[in-house]
Amino acid sequence: AAEHSQLLLRVRPCEKPSPMVTVHDREAKVEVALDTGHHSSPGSSGAPTTTTLHFDKVFREDQQELFAQLQPALLACLGGASCTVLAHGGPQSGKSFALSGLFTSGETHGIAPRAIQVITEEIERMTGSVPAVEASFFELQQDAVCDLLSASAPRVAMRETTQPP
Repeated sequence: AAEHSQLLLRVRPCEKPSPMVTVHDREAKVEVALDTGHHSSPGSSGAPTTTTLHFDKVFREDQQELFAQLQPALLACLGGASCTVLAHGGPQSGKSFALSGLFTSGETHGIAPRAIQVITEEIERMTGSVPAVEASFFELQQDAVCDLLSASAPRVAMRETTQPP
């Protein structure tokens, strides 16, 4: 089976967008102006350096559109494929909202509740019985692992090892 990775960007809506970041939805790219601090060097134009980051697709607020892009990979798990969804970003960048959303409204559900619903419905359709599904939803933060689906699970410190698993 062919391996395929997608690099998707979900832009969190913000009240005061940074003038240093320009998002181009159609071109699926982001331009970031980097202030190198070398504006006064001889021969320098004084303009910040711009770095362009390219993505397969850029999403704004629509949780359903983001999930629709991921759904084929998630359903491929039922055929034995591996699928990992990884959210990365700084504090308050919208990782938890993209993954979990708001559990009170179907419109704002994130990737995890949508995936659970679609996978269980597909298993039920394929087998004719209601499945029992076991899932993990982990957060890695400040060298600790926390299971977000278990209120009683303790945070576990991450460790490096030279031993193979």
